Parts: sequence; structure tokens; C-alpha cells
Amino acid sequence: MRKKLMTHLAVKKMEKNEETNNSVSEESLKKQFEKLESDINTSIEKRNWRQNNLPKVEYPPLPVSDKKEDIKEAIANNQVVIVAGETGSGKTTQLPKICLELGRGVNGMIAHTQPRRLAARSVARVSLKS
Repeated sequence: MRKKLMTHLAVKKMEKNEETNNSVSEESLKKQFEKLESDINTSIEKRNWRQNNLPKVEYPPLPVSDKKEDIKEAIANNQVVIVAGETGSGKTTQLPKICLELGRGVNGMIAHTQPRRLAARSVARVSLKS
């Protein structure tokens, strides 16, 4: 009888611990869900703000500006686009504008890289000319 009572008490204690653990887990999940919901709403607000506040794009007379339509087509139709041109041709300043005109930058950031190998070749070419 005593063994049966101790088993019964142990089972009750385990059940109580499970209920406590479940309520903590449920509370933790609820907080995580609320945080996720808040992050999603913040993201939607940022996207809408960017959509409504796009800058007016103007292009100065630079070689990249002259090839704007070709570059737009390449960006629209390819995941990766490599643009190589002389220093001062407008690659760094005009490519983000072209991306903006295509609607990029509303849902996220516009990023471009400048590989060192290309930069080094450009510098070497200028040095050889001197």
C-alpha cells in the first residue's frame, strides 16, 4: 500500500512538473510569436516607407549613363551582372540609380561589389600609361 501511494505521489509530482514546463514553454512560444509578429510589421512599414519615398533619379553625362538601357536590361534578366569600365565612368554612383529605377531597393538593400582584381587591373593600366 505504501509503495502504491509513493508511486501515485511521484506520478502526481511528475504531472505537475510537466504542466509547469508546458506553461513555461507556451509562454515562451507566445513571446517569440509576438516578437516575430512585431518584426514582420516593422518590416512591412519600412518597405512601404521606402516605396513611398523613392528619390527622383537623374543621370549626369557619364559613360555608364549612356549605356543605362543596356545595363537595365542586363540587371532585369540576370541574377549577376558584371560591369567593367574605366575609373570615373559612373559605375559606383549610377548603378544603384539604375537598380532603383527597376524597383530594386524597395524590398531590401541594393549592394554591389568592387572586386580587387578588377580595381588592381585598372590601377595597373593607368600606371602603365604614365
